[in-house]
Amino acid sequence: MQTAIIVLLVIFVLLVFMYTRAFQIAEVPMKAAPGFKKRFNVYFNSHVSETTDNPFLPEMTKPQFNTDADNLYKVMEKGIKNLGWIIVTADPAAREIKAIVQTKLLKFKDDIKVIAEADGNNSKLYAWSSSRIGIGDMGANQKHIFDLVGQIKNEID
Repeated sequence: MQTAIIVLLVIFVLLVFMYTRAFQIAEVPMKAAPGFKKRFNVYFNSHVSETTDNPFLPEMTKPQFNTDADNLYKVMEKGIKNLGWIIVTADPAAREIKAIVQTKLLKFKDDIKVIAEADGNNSKLYAWSSSRIGIGDMGANQKHIFDLVGQIKNEID
């Protein structure tokens, strides 16, 4: 009986932690589209986040910038350095950077890939982030992408 209570208490604490952690990481409310249950499922069961033209989570649409792709690449590189990420490869011709983010507390490593895509006179950012360990990242990879987009917006806007 005591073991069951302890297990339930641990599960409850973990769920509360994940719920509040998701609120801290996501730049949108947990109840925003597609809804709490689906968002919670993504944060708990996915270790990858990426920007696309038609994402499951609306905030993961590829951000568009009022600058050409070559300039976006330079700003991406500067933002990655400002965030303290480790650049693994940088290819200016392809406008692609691969980097590693290391968590402060447990030193977990997440892989990042970003590409500056031409979009007429503007550009879009393709960003992909994946945890090396675990099933769910509790929104950490999404936060990596948001952090970089924030750096880029501060520089371009």
